[in-house]
Amino acid sequence: MKRLILLSVLLLALPGDALAEDLKDLLVAAMKASEQQPSQQARLTFVRDGGEVEYVIERVQPDRLHMTSSNGSAGSETFVIGDEVYQRTEAGWVRSYAAQAPAVFSVAALFDDGLQNVIELDPVVAGGRQRVFSAEIDWYTARNHNSGTIEVWIEEATSLPSRMSFAGTCGSVRCEFVQTMAYDASVVIEAPD
Repeated sequence: MKRLILLSVLLLALPGDALAEDLKDLLVAAMKASEQQPSQQARLTFVRDGGEVEYVIERVQPDRLHMTSSNGSAGSETFVIGDEVYQRTEAGWVRSYAAQAPAVFSVAALFDDGLQNVIELDPVVAGGRQRVFSAEIDWYTARNHNSGTIEVWIEEATSLPSRMSFAGTCGSVRCEFVQTMAYDASVVIEAPD
């Protein structure tokens, strides 16, 4: 009981920014762990300007990626195997070579640079107990400044992210997304026939 009281006193004595920074560090560490998994699968639904695009992305370390996208009327499919890129066209698969393998976008780095005011919300139970965090986020892409609020679920059993949702602006346009993640080590990505 004395330890619990001491911990409570210490937590109350810490400035709010210190607690938010610790939570930010926890989220950055979870994203780093996610990026180092042997494989990752993600389903992302992105809404911008009233249009919706759904992506399914599978990644196998060190250099394999399979991505499909669909906006309801059209879609695309791409494989990256090392420096080879395969894209599905109406005529079939087209193979090209990248001068170097595409860089993998690091959400951990994005979080490290752009998360602010992280708070922990009440946990949820969905496929296991999930810790839920909310934060303000701000980042730049080649063309846009993006900002808004992000919610991240971290599975307690694995300390890996399982869900992210964002609402804010992408450039000057309202946008939002929901992404779910899984880590199935049995996934294999091979070049298409």
